[in-house]
Amino acid sequence: MENHLLDAFENSKTKLITKENLKDALYATTRMVHVWHIPAFVNGKPYIDVSYTSLCPAIQLAELEYKKIICITSEHIQTKLDFFSDRYIPEKVGDSNITFIKPDYDLSDIGVDFFKVTETGLDQAFQHGIEKAKEFIRYHE
Repeated sequence: MENHLLDAFENSKTKLITKENLKDALYATTRMVHVWHIPAFVNGKPYIDVSYTSLCPAIQLAELEYKKIICITSEHIQTKLDFFSDRYIPEKVGDSNITFIKPDYDLSDIGVDFFKVTETGLDQAFQHGIEKAKEFIRYHE
């Protein structure tokens, strides 16, 4: 399988995401190989969740020369480059600044992690996410 970005602007490093393939692309983000043994398909090509190679494509976006990047993460401290890395996404890459929107606490403490989730924990995490989004907007107005 290839490793590349889907973007609203196609170039030599990205593939075009459109209203026609958006549903398939979103579905592909759920294809964790430890749970699903078959990939999802976007434009007839197989895809799996990118978190195996990149938890957030902040570095790749910096390489595409985006200057302001927002990394929305479920990690409350630092966000690793990928599942297996011992390195973390920095706040700056070249001329690009990376801003993180992240929870104030470890979501597993409220019953939300990769392998299980409680309904109460999911509701609490969702509400916390809304508050973090509002906080981000207030700070950047």
